[in-house]
Amino acid sequence: MQDASGIGRRLVLVRHGESTWNALGIVQGQASAPGLTDRGRRQAVSLADQLQDRPVVALLSSDLTRARQTAAIIAERVGAAVVLDERVRERDFGVFEGGPSSALGQDATGVAGNEVVDADLRPADGESVRDLYDRVAWFVDSVRDGPDGDVVVVCHGGAIRVASAYLEGIAVEAMAWPAVDNTQVATFAMANSGPTHERAERGLVAQAKGNHR
Repeated sequence: MQDASGIGRRLVLVRHGESTWNALGIVQGQASAPGLTDRGRRQAVSLADQLQDRPVVALLSSDLTRARQTAAIIAERVGAAVVLDERVRERDFGVFEGGPSSALGQDATGVAGNEVVDADLRPADGESVRDLYDRVAWFVDSVRDGPDGDVVVVCHGGAIRVASAYLEGIAVEAMAWPAVDNTQVATFAMANSGPTHERAERGLVAQAKGNHR
């Protein structure tokens, strides 16, 4: 592991490896059942190899099986214990979980293509994008302070999207919804003066004013 002194504190968000339900095109959300495929395990090993020489000071993971299995493989390489945190779970898709991904459209998710069009739309028994954003923002703020080095968080595509927007000061109504591949990595500096949830909300006001100029 590299010396972390002087590099600052960084948040390293990684998506889990391919799961059985990824491969089958089934909506996962917060379902715990799907674990990694053989391909997903190979992806996790490759990711662990990339991370093993980084200055990892903490390793956290969603408690869902596909994330936990990915984190366990990383833990063997970086020599860190895995701490589970429910706040970085995937978005809850309610009644759609366990069904075909093709059935999960804009009218249930509030997402159209690469754009959030309705941050408050909830599938039955599930979460809105705003619910997810608020939950993950709470997590991000809780790990902002601490020793220099990389805080690696194994989570999910939705969690990475909203965390990235939050850390860039983009409010939920204004955020994009880009593709996030299995074991994709996103790294952010976690300066103590970084964005807070309130700053992100104010950022929306500024963007709205700019859109009307």
